[in-house]
Amino acid sequence: MDLATKLDGGATVVVIDPSGARRSLTATLGMRLFVGSDPSAAIQVIDPRVGPGHALIERLGPGWIVTSLDPANPIWILDDTGRPVPVMEQLGVKSATLLAGSTQVLLYPPVSQESR
Repeated sequence: MDLATKLDGGATVVVIDPSGARRSLTATLGMRLFVGSDPSAAIQVIDPRVGPGHALIERLGPGWIVTSLDPANPIWILDDTGRPVPVMEQLGVKSATLLAGSTQVLLYPPVSQESR
């Protein structure tokens, strides 16, 4: 096990659907999470504004890479003022609140196992 893997306790993704129901996922280093309406998506979103392959969220290093896969209908990120801004190309973030249709996807930074 390399040092990065040893120190990485995973990072949390919280998905909040329009009804307020929450579910959490732990993303390990290198994990790729597809967001979309397809039943095989790691983060399935049932919303007419979300296509089968809507976005890709990758857990890399100390943060995340967010990529919209449908340029005509991108995933959105809330800026520092809470306004939604479309993700038009790859975007690296340490933490973020994303919007896929009316579903929120909260990305949290990793927790090192040493701090547990």
